[in-house]
Amino acid sequence: FPVTIGAEQFFYAFEGGVDTIIDSSWFAENFLTWQPQTSYVTWSQPQFLSYIALQVCNLKIKGYFSDGTDQTVSFGAYTVNKINTANLQFSSLPSKFAGKQPQYVDVWTEDVQGARLSYIQRFVLKNSSTDDNSFLFKNSLGGWDSVIFSGTLKNEASSDVKTFSQEDATNEYQVDLTEKYSKNTGYFLSEKHRIWISEFFKTSERYYLSQRGYFEKLTVLSSTINAAYRDWE
Repeated sequence: FPVTIGAEQFFYAFEGGVDTIIDSSWFAENFLTWQPQTSYVTWSQPQFLSYIALQVCNLKIKGYFSDGTDQTVSFGAYTVNKINTANLQFSSLPSKFAGKQPQYVDVWTEDVQGARLSYIQRFVLKNSSTDDNSFLFKNSLGGWDSVIFSGTLKNEASSDVKTFSQEDATNEYQVDLTEKYSKNTGYFLSEKHRIWISEFFKTSERYYLSQRGYFEKLTVLSSTINAAYRDWE
């Protein structure tokens, strides 16, 4: 959109909101996420990575395999002046590497001359547990992040029953069931990881990947994040 302040200037606006000034060059060098540069993800965890392309560029992905080999492929070209989002779920990656399963991948953007633009984001495949639950949320940069909380999930559903009496008999005519759960996040890998996860509790757009395979809108009624530190000699 154009803005005239002395001379006419053109700007692009996108959804997000941070309490600092960000120069346009920052977007060329960074993905729209605050997650740690090395993230540990599970096989089936939803994993999206967003990027604003200020010029014609490509998303590159380098896979590292258990036999000690590696392979770099082009994930695809990005549209200029748009938020481009790549689906990097680990279960979908073998199709990019002729059926081979990488143990971890590096992801970055580069220009048409092959020069790297962004930092290198690494995703490392980790084992999943029966207590793992996937959550998706919109971060303060307008990108989508996912996180695995590995603590205990407790169902605390409650119901509100409306009744009426007829001929000395009590009858139910409406039952409202409220789905409510408590979930332990599990341990955070680092202080940077804990700070990033705090965005999950600040946003109003967060979803739970249910056992039925659907993203269900989630409202957080209350939360507590505890951090314990140890002094090393």
